Amino acid sequence: MESGILYGRPFGGVAILVSKHLVSHTQLVFASDRYVIAVVGDMLVVSVYLPCVGTDNRLFIVEETLCSISDWLSKYADGSVLLGGDFNADLDKSNPVSGLINKFCADKCLSRCDLLQATGSKHCTYVNDSTGYESTIDYFLINNSNVASAFELLDNFMNLSDHLPLSVRCTCNFSNGHAVDAVDTECSACIGIMPTCLVRRCK
Repeated sequence: MESGILYGRPFGGVAILVSKHLVSHTQLVFASDRYVIAVVGDMLVVSVYLPCVGTDNRLFIVEETLCSISDWLSKYADGSVLLGGDFNADLDKSNPVSGLINKFCADKCLSRCDLLQATGSKHCTYVNDSTGYESTIDYFLINNSNVASAFELLDNFMNLSDHLPLSVRCTCNFSNGHAVDAVDTECSACIGIMPTCLVRRCK
């Protein structure tokens, strides 16, 4: 990274970045090459990367990943859940992968943040300028719409990825009873910038 911009086409990888101001309220629960789980206050935050079209055994990998995440969600059933990442599937289209993901959402009572605050038009989250290809494959899912607000797609000229970052504002509670409004620019904490999931405290 010190030598400058990395060139080439790396695939996959997940992370949750946590501000040092929130470290004392954050616990890493699980980490693998497909998903990472952390608890921030009373909120379970999951960052996921599902396989793209053409991946060997894609359907099996998706099913196995969602089953594993489902087990973790059952263990933390009392708190709020925010799940985001690169799903590599358009959830509005009918295909086996989208079907698995949508069934998982229904079973776990997860709502899409882009639908909770629908603007009336669908926005692409993946844009490849060289091929002219666009699609909607990145999502935030939440199990409690009352804690989520201000979902938006960020079109930042400094973004070096072909995925456009998503941001969602959430509120979580700490053990001392203090409620933290999780926002993207102006207050105490921010949850989510895709495709990497961020949890940071703003100045």
